Formats: sequence, C-alpha cells, structure tokens
Amino acid sequence: MGVTPQLALKLIGNSAKILFSNGQTTQRLIDDLQALGLTLGYSIHIYPSWDQITVTLNATTPPNAQIVASHPLLIEVVDVPPLGIDMQKVSRTLSVLEDLKTARLHPEDGLVLLDQIATSAPASTPRFSIMA
Repeated sequence: MGVTPQLALKLIGNSAKILFSNGQTTQRLIDDLQALGLTLGYSIHIYPSWDQITVTLNATTPPNAQIVASHPLLIEVVDVPPLGIDMQKVSRTLSVLEDLKTARLHPEDGLVLLDQIATSAPASTPRFSIMA
C-alpha cells in the first residue's frame, strides 16, 4: 500500500501521540509504528523522549540495493504530554493500525478514526477503578 510521505507521517504521528500519551510502552510503540511505516512503504525511525516523539520517515530501499538514502524524506516532532492511562484509546488505536496493516482500512479512513479516538472522552476515574 503506497501513500504519500505526508499522509504516512500524519498517520504515524497521530498514532504516536495517542499511544504514547495514553500509556503504551515505548518499545511496543516503536515496533507498531515501524511495522505500519513498512506497510505504507516507508522506513520509520522513532525517537521518544519524556514529552515528545521525533519521527523520521525514509524511503524504503529494495533488498540488495547499493544506494541508501542519507537524509530522511520528512521529520516531525510530535508534542506528547503524558496525560495518563487510557488503555481503551490504546486498544482502539492498535485496532486501527492492524486494519491499516492488513489493508482492511484505507489510510484516509484511518486518519478519521484516529481523530475520533484522540478527541474521545477519557475513561472516568470510577470506571477506570472498577476495570483495574
């Protein structure tokens, strides 16, 4: 599934923000987003810090290629304030990523769903306590 670099970066940046700010582990975040990047046709590098994530997007090179891109196509720094834990948002986001990776979801539709997840109300404290 080939998409424009801008759309790929937006999908990855939005996903990173939701996952990181809602409690996803750093290693799982990196693994999931790199896999999505490859599905979209790009090599992705993720550099997380406490309140931001830097995403670099590179063109993928065919196996045995002699030329390796020396500069990323795009770089985005995503501000990610650590808001708390909302594993429902994490779970819903991972479902969107899986649907994108298996081509059950078109990238533009994935952006719409990610926006809905990002703006949805967080789990209430009593509900979180009961579910914990």
